[in-house]
Amino acid sequence: MNINPFKISMLIITMAGVGTILAAACGGSAPEVVEIPVTVEAKTMNPGTIRVKQGDMVTLKIDAEDDGEFHLHGYDIEQDINKDEVTDLYFVADATGRFRITFHHSEEAEDEKEGDHGHDGKEEEGTGHGEIFMSEVLETGDSFSFLVADGFEDQTIPFHSHLHSEVSGSITISHDAPEPESVTIQIKDMSAHPNAVNVRPGTTIIWRNDDTMSHMMISGPHPNADQEHDEHREEKEIDLGFLEVRPR
Repeated sequence: MNINPFKISMLIITMAGVGTILAAACGGSAPEVVEIPVTVEAKTMNPGTIRVKQGDMVTLKIDAEDDGEFHLHGYDIEQDINKDEVTDLYFVADATGRFRITFHHSEEAEDEKEGDHGHDGKEEEGTGHGEIFMSEVLETGDSFSFLVADGFEDQTIPFHSHLHSEVSGSITISHDAPEPESVTIQIKDMSAHPNAVNVRPGTTIIWRNDDTMSHMMISGPHPNADQEHDEHREEKEIDLGFLEVRPR
């Protein structure tokens, strides 16, 4: 049997070429288990951009100076964060691209930063919607009165028009306040005048509707205040940085 040396050489070269192509095709690295320390302080994340590859199994070890919520947009992952302890956020980087990372401070943390605690840093009783008083519908010229009892001393009672939330104000009760027997709050031009009064227990508060619109005066914040608070919370969202997931 005659063997052609030329054909053998060509076969070897062809097989080598195929091997090279297969090696190149299989040259991508396998997904990795990745742990990345992340710090959040002074509205800054370190690292500012987190870089991983597609398929990686990622754990962010988050150490933040405040309580809050860590939000990885695009992946739509949210993780509650407790200050002074490391929190793990795990995800598989299956989607490539550049994704925004934000942080929401908790309400308690915001209160600490802004000093928003109410009287003596405590939540005041009797501030629920309609918990203390509620008027009938007041047409133009109608009035509604409320006698401040002794039990409301050292409290601030919010009030609003149930029909028009922009009409609102507050009553602060203290023995250090002036001593008139009554205080009149005029409702006019879709606002309360004055919108904040300081009175002693035993004072009668009178709301007089001098507006062209009907009003219904109720204690507590307006129900829309929860929605406004949520909108305010969105405004408080802090941009920290980005996650970059690159093709493998």
